[in-house]
Amino acid sequence: ARLVGDPQLFTVPQIWGFVITRLALEPPYPRLFGIEEEDLIFIEVTQDEKTESYAGRLRSGQREWLSLQDEGDDIPVDPSKWGDTLAKVSRSLVYDVLPGELEDLKELGLDPPQITVRIGARDGAIFVVHLGNATPNGNQIYGLVVDQPEIFAVPLDWVETVTGLVTDPPYTSG
Repeated sequence: ARLVGDPQLFTVPQIWGFVITRLALEPPYPRLFGIEEEDLIFIEVTQDEKTESYAGRLRSGQREWLSLQDEGDDIPVDPSKWGDTLAKVSRSLVYDVLPGELEDLKELGLDPPQITVRIGARDGAIFVVHLGNATPNGNQIYGLVVDQPEIFAVPLDWVETVTGLVTDPPYTSG
């Protein structure tokens, strides 16, 4: 290793190189919530006064996801449309914890929120995420997790994944 601007060469333990390389390739971004994909059991998204709810269940040893309907006739999701939804939702990476006070929620579009996402885990934990306006660069959306003090810059791809559950529900055809 060598320090920038210093001609001297140093040796460092090999593990140090692995750690530094991993930080570059897999940055330790914060997450909105800590639920792994296999532990997700419930997703509910509300946008523009429309709500779609989904729940996972085991059937014949296989996990299947259903769209929960008010009438009680739950609809299985179409696996080809559902795709990697669970992986995307559980990943929940955020690129920035924003400076700001929770008093600024109205101007950020978070009071009231434009979108509300409820995520349930197998252990009974439930996380409620509020999403608001786009950030000034337009690449993220302001977000917060209810009962947490931080305001986050939530990536658009995560927002599009969860809002797609309302705007283009992945119901089975037919």
